[in-house]
Amino acid sequence: NPTSSKLSIRVGAPAQAMIVSTNGIVLRTEQIAVGTSMIDVSGLPVGSYQLILMHGLGIKSATFEVAP
Repeated sequence: NPTSSKLSIRVGAPAQAMIVSTNGIVLRTEQIAVGTSMIDVSGLPVGSYQLILMHGLGIKSATFEVAP
């Protein structure tokens, strides 16, 4: 689902979240606490991005889109 403002992320362990552009540039890195967190993506240009979560249990990634 596209978003224009925030991503909602739920993690069971503290994690580092990275937003990466389609050409591999890390645009933002944030520490995420256990539970549900919101990441503001309203400042990103319209387009596709990769969300990478790194924590003690491994690495997970997902693609998301920023819409107008």
